[in-house]
Amino acid sequence: MGIGSSKLIPVNTPLTSFSGDIVEPLGEISLPVSLGTYPQRATKFIKFLVVDSPSAYNMILGRPSLNMFRAVASTYHLKIKFPTPDGVGEEIGDRRQARECYANTLKNPGNTPRLKAEKQKRMPQTTPGKHQEQTPHRESTTKSPEENKRRKIEQERMEAIEEVKMIEFFGDPSKAVKIGPR
Repeated sequence: MGIGSSKLIPVNTPLTSFSGDIVEPLGEISLPVSLGTYPQRATKFIKFLVVDSPSAYNMILGRPSLNMFRAVASTYHLKIKFPTPDGVGEEIGDRRQARECYANTLKNPGNTPRLKAEKQKRMPQTTPGKHQEQTPHRESTTKSPEENKRRKIEQERMEAIEEVKMIEFFGDPSKAVKIGPR
């Protein structure tokens, strides 16, 4: 784009790329972005994080930016609409170019091995000759330790910790609430 790195404002927030890698931004820059065609055109200054990472996309216009324009997006129609002083403006996407970008993202060679490795980690490990009852249950091996811990806590919460009283509203048993002694 011909913008020098001296215009970048330093940022210390790491990002997670689409491939799952941690990416350190080179900096942040505020640029004017115009949507629509005259007379239904809107221009706003949008902050962009600049990264040195191969991508099929030149930039990503995220939800905060769309909210600044008060834009409504339709992925089915590949279109966004937004209010302007002269009526409703719109931006229409190019289906062929969108498919190319999506296909290029899927072809990312760094993406495939990582996904395969993650799937292998989650698969239950069985040893030849072991009986089925000695093999860990599939659910316990496919869920992370945090998910297993959360499930156990949720089961514990379902049980009352203290004795509770059933209080009826207006003498109607269908309108009742359980209240603890405190």
